Order: sequence, then C-alpha cells, then structure tokens
Amino acid sequence: MRAISIVCCTRDRPSELRRLVDSLIRARAALNGIDFELLVVDDGMLPDQLVRSLAEQVARAGIHWVYHNKRERPGLLRSRIESVALATYDWVLFFDDDVDVEPTYLFRFVEAIERNPDLAGLGGVDVLAPPPPTGRVLGRIACGLEPLRLGRLSFGGFPAVMGRARGAQQPFASRRLYGCNMAFRKTALQGLDILPGFEGYSLYEDAYLSFEACRAGPLLIDPSLKVRHHRSQLSRDSGLDVGRMSILNHRRLLQLYGAGGWRQAGALVSILCLIALSTANGFRRWLTSQRADFDFARGQFSALGTLLTADSVDRSVAFQPRTLSRRRKRLARRGD
Repeated sequence: MRAISIVCCTRDRPSELRRLVDSLIRARAALNGIDFELLVVDDGMLPDQLVRSLAEQVARAGIHWVYHNKRERPGLLRSRIESVALATYDWVLFFDDDVDVEPTYLFRFVEAIERNPDLAGLGGVDVLAPPPPTGRVLGRIACGLEPLRLGRLSFGGFPAVMGRARGAQQPFASRRLYGCNMAFRKTALQGLDILPGFEGYSLYEDAYLSFEACRAGPLLIDPSLKVRHHRSQLSRDSGLDVGRMSILNHRRLLQLYGAGGWRQAGALVSILCLIALSTANGFRRWLTSQRADFDFARGQFSALGTLLTADSVDRSVAFQPRTLSRRRKRLARRGD
C-alpha cells in the first residue's frame, strides 16, 4: 500500500469535522512513505474560513486536501457514490464526521491491508458503544435482530450490534462493515446506483456498500481499528423519517440481494420485534423525561403499514428491481 483516500461525508457539523481532522493529523504522524488525501464531501454549508483553515492544517501535515460541496444533490448514499468517483487512490476509507480516530488507527489499517492483500473491505469498531448484557443479546438473537456469530447475519438479516463487535479479540470476516469507519477498494464499488428510498440519512447505506463489495472479495472487521463515535445530534433527519427507513430500506436490501423465503419470513418477525423495542424505548423516555418521543416508532409503524398494504411490496415502496443492474441481484453468500 502506497496511498489512501480518506473521505468524510458531512452536513452542518463544523466542530465535529474539526475534531475528526485533528485526530487524523495525529494518526498521520505515525506513518511515513504513505500518501494521503482527505476528501470532504459537504451536504451543507461549511464556513469558508473553516474550509481554508482546515486546508492549511492538513497541508502542513502532508495530506492533500479536497473539498466537494454537493448541497444541491443531498443525501448520504449519493455522497458515498460521488466520493468513490472523486477519490484518487485504490483504497477509500470512510469516517463519519462525528468520530475521532485513535493515533494508531492509520498505522494498523495499513498493516491489516498488507497482511490481507485479497480484501475488498476493512472496518473497525467504536469504543464508545456499550457492551450489551448477555440477556439482551440472547433476546435479540431469539428475535432475529442479532446473529449467533460475529460477522454473520441474523435470520432477519441484521448484523451484530457494535457493542458486541468491539469485544472481539481477533479480526473476523464479516458480511457487513459499520458505517462510522469502513474502507473499500475503489474497484469493488464501481457502478453503484442510487437506490429508491435511500435519501437524506440513507439508513443502511453501509450495508448496501458492504454487500456490493462482497462480490469482489472478503470483508474483515479488525477490533484494533478503533474510533470514538460521538453520535452528534446536530443536523439529523427527523425520527419519523429514520424510523421509516429502518424498515423499508432493510426490506429493499433483502429484495435486491435475493434473500430466500425463509429470510423474508424471518425479517417480518424481526421487524415486529424492532417496532416493539422502539415503542418500549419511547415509553421509557416518557417516564424519565416527562415527554413522549415516539417519532422513530411512529415511522416504523407507518413503514409496516406500507409493507402490509394490498398493493405489491415493490410498488408500494417504489422499488423496481428491473431498474437496477442485474449483477446486483447475485450476492455471493458467504458465511451466513
């Protein structure tokens, strides 16, 4: 490995972006002989003074700065796709704007790529994600929201929660990488499409990129690649919209990648459990803060109603598989 394109897709989070850049500069200092570019893809309006300041800061650290504003074409999935086209180098490393990376991240990333030259994707973990209690993990497994083994998908099509993945002692092969820090070979993501329904926050776009990259080679999660994901509440889509995405986008991906009938049935069970958990969380917030906040659950109920209408699922969620590349319907099923 001789060069890496680092990408941050951001929207109206200037303080968070500055924190990420500061951490990347510290991590860059641990590496010699590697070229870096930092591509910032902006869906908002970062202040000109901040853009100039960051450009000068990264240039002094030996990093090439690229700024791309696309507020007239917003959406996280579109940002991912445009960044792949703009990236100069073969490996494209995505960070969320509200993370900061540990000083050894880039050094360990290069080591992992050199040890595994056949990889199509590599990801890390979030050390701020709390480890889930054993009872909760078992309950989620029973509901199809959690796989038995790390790296697999549950019978409802979901990966392990981050809090469980961060506890792994060794790198493990995975069907999905986690969006807050994930990297792919540029060649593994050529020709991505904008999926219907993946607007704005584009929930599960990381799953889409992972499933696409799986066709080109294995994916690996290395728990030594650590970030702190602060989960900023700034500039977020409404809970209602994200709740709908959590159901409909998951369903679209199952359709797109040809999941069998058993997984379609399992997904329905998982969706009902997911809605029940979201509703319970809404009640919990109401009991502790004296205000009801059921937007996420309301969005999920709305999405469930869409799925259960008399019209076909494909029509009701405006998803037409024939408009997508035929090759994306054939995902190599490895490990689940």
